[in-house]
Amino acid sequence: MSVRFECPNGHTLYAEETNAGKTYACPRCGESVRVPYLAVKSIENIAASKRFANPLARGWGTKGFLLGVISSLAFVGLLFVGYLVLRNPRHTVSTLSVSGADPEVLKRKLRKIGLAFLNFESQTRRLAPINPTQLSWRVHLLPYLDQGPLYEQFKLNEPWDSPHNLALSKFMPDCFDIPEASAGEGMTRFRTPTGENFVFGNSVVPKFQMITDGASNTILAVVVGIDKATIWTKPDDLPISPDSPVDSLGKLPEKFIAGVTGQAEPIFMTADVSPFEFYSLLTPTGGEVVDSRTLNSSFEATLKIKPDVSSQVGATWDPISQLLSRSPSNKILFERKKKLREVGNGLNCYESSFNVYPIRKNPDWFDAKNRPKLSWRVYLLQCMEYQPLFDQFKLDETWDSPHNLQLLGKMPDVYRDPADPVGSFKTRLVRLTGPLTPFQSSGPGPHRREFTDGLRSTLSLVSCGADRAVPWTKPEDIEFDEKNSVVCLGRQDGKVIVGLFADGSIASFDIKIPPEVFKCYITHQGKEVIGENPYLINDL
Repeated sequence: MSVRFECPNGHTLYAEETNAGKTYACPRCGESVRVPYLAVKSIENIAASKRFANPLARGWGTKGFLLGVISSLAFVGLLFVGYLVLRNPRHTVSTLSVSGADPEVLKRKLRKIGLAFLNFESQTRRLAPINPTQLSWRVHLLPYLDQGPLYEQFKLNEPWDSPHNLALSKFMPDCFDIPEASAGEGMTRFRTPTGENFVFGNSVVPKFQMITDGASNTILAVVVGIDKATIWTKPDDLPISPDSPVDSLGKLPEKFIAGVTGQAEPIFMTADVSPFEFYSLLTPTGGEVVDSRTLNSSFEATLKIKPDVSSQVGATWDPISQLLSRSPSNKILFERKKKLREVGNGLNCYESSFNVYPIRKNPDWFDAKNRPKLSWRVYLLQCMEYQPLFDQFKLDETWDSPHNLQLLGKMPDVYRDPADPVGSFKTRLVRLTGPLTPFQSSGPGPHRREFTDGLRSTLSLVSCGADRAVPWTKPEDIEFDEKNSVVCLGRQDGKVIVGLFADGSIASFDIKIPPEVFKCYITHQGKEVIGENPYLINDL
């Protein structure tokens, strides 16, 4: 249904109700205007309001006027009944009271912000500009959020509230907005804790090397309450009290805590989380033993926001979709993507630390033919919270030496495909190697600058079939066959091929993708122009 509204200059605009909360530029005057959530009238309602407005002036008489009043009261009564129905607890089968933003929506936005942090750090070797800046970190992440044209409009040598930069604050990207619980136009609730004990807001240049507690156990940004929201272009100043860190976030309408870790993973916690545990996750060097994944799992077990569709007015129950949502194949696909994303975060962390994808150059790690003695997967352990296991390897020995072979059975679960049995030591996470790809079977890994086709359109990892799985410590991947680019991955157990782009984002490809199209995503310097592709499904 279309809704009608006006821009600041009075020009009439129309938009679909599904676009409520989004910001558009008026095609007549160029002024920015947001499609409102409340007090919007559909075209049908506007016409109806004109018919019932001022009935006495239209010659309806007293009876018509009373009829209009009674109709209006009845309408208000229906609204009240609807409000009571929506408050019915059957709509949220949960032990936790939830309002405000949808956790799934927040998860997508937090992951997007986290990936932008990782890509910014990969390019600049820091998590924030090294020179003093008077603009928010959110502005500096714009080029990594597909907002390059907006970033170019800012005057970086001027403060956020200069007349020029302040005028740009109304163009806040959607990823910084929480329309379900917004603080107003240009106001964001995504902020970074600042202070001497945190990643940001101190004299130390924020880099991954400073995060000694582990990237997955350190929160970079959090969602604050509406009362703590700030203009998105303004630099953050969010001190956190060690005694009451949750209260420092302000009044959270969601009744839960949300943030994103240094591995670009969204994390959620219940509002009654231990102050010690929450504060430990905010500090990068505290040395506390806190597992973010455990806290996140506890939250997911507590919060269940699937609606009881049978109780909703106008809702329909689709038994087929309900059945599909519970199918094992979908669960496997979800877990496969989750693990691939975690490995991808480790790849980006390694590249950020050593300025090269694994494996970096070291004569002791390669044999006489310049082939690595151990798989890149081993070297990635130190970037994925598996440092103790990494320390057990003898890097100057081959993967099948008597010592290293003993560690084959200790494969981390992140490398094990969810469809494979527990205890297996073969992995399906492989790189495609060869002259046309960024990865070779010999020599050190490539530099980020070599991906001239773009990180967003070049695959760094794929999930192959079980018949092509390899021992995880063995320096073996899959040789790319450009004529059989799909077949060379082996027998897939589903209808999609799951891959990881070099920027850290997940993509699913239809198993029927033509080989010549799939090849475009394997090559990193092919100069192909990839247009609309119905075989590709992008995930954040």
